[in-house]
Amino acid sequence: MNMIPRIDFAVAAAATSSNLPVVALHGTAMNAATWTGLREHAGSRLSFSAPTLAGSMAGTGGARELEETTDAVAREILQPGKALHLVGHDFGAVVVMKIAAAHPGHVASLTLVEPTAFNVLSPTDETSGPIRRDVMRTMAQMRASLANGDTHGAMECYIDCINGQGTWGRTAPVHRQDLSGLASRALSDLHSVTADRMTPAELATIVCPVLLIRGGRTSRALQHLALEIRRSVPFVREEVIEGAGHFPHLTDPHLVDPMIVEFLVRVDRQWQDSTVTLRQAA
Repeated sequence: MNMIPRIDFAVAAAATSSNLPVVALHGTAMNAATWTGLREHAGSRLSFSAPTLAGSMAGTGGARELEETTDAVAREILQPGKALHLVGHDFGAVVVMKIAAAHPGHVASLTLVEPTAFNVLSPTDETSGPIRRDVMRTMAQMRASLANGDTHGAMECYIDCINGQGTWGRTAPVHRQDLSGLASRALSDLHSVTADRMTPAELATIVCPVLLIRGGRTSRALQHLALEIRRSVPFVREEVIEGAGHFPHLTDPHLVDPMIVEFLVRVDRQWQDSTVTLRQAA
């Protein structure tokens, strides 16, 4: 049985009763520090927590592991009678989507930054099918590389799949070395998402306001995922950061951080106003 990821609240702002309760989840091969800029920009306006998902590096992935991760995070962060605002990037965005679908009354809003939500793809769809097959080929290549002890080659497959062909070649050698050590975790996360399935009906249960942020230069696969989310989730506002890739919150924090905070503040205020519809809030 796979080890359930440890949840470590490594980054948190001091909480007061007047602050917006916000929990942010990082993506694959990253940690809680990815949200430091957002936390600092928000200042005292948010009661901010950013757990580090420290899963087993030997995890084999699979739908069960994603469910275990989602359940573990939900048990840690959800509070009776208090709705949270959830923010996620990459794999973290997939987890917060699943929490929102499973616990709609506990989630006030979602902010999804470049979600790697391959679980929304239908294998039979004319456009989604080829993208899904490309991801499955990437996983097979990663497994073969890892079996040969080639963590460098495995991570190259992953990075180019998620960020676009040629990204690994443009990555500084020092960063390649650090990322290579996370290849097993990356494969596990990718396997977890592709083994899962969120149907349009399940996505339609995400009834809170949603801010979807993607880079204008992100990969074709992630552009299509954003389209599928817009089609199925009821109250989505999409923002495209032109010139950005898979990490717009890191490459363009001057645009993304104020965008997220403004969205959270407005949703929190309007959520209590019965004359404002969910779609207007989003």
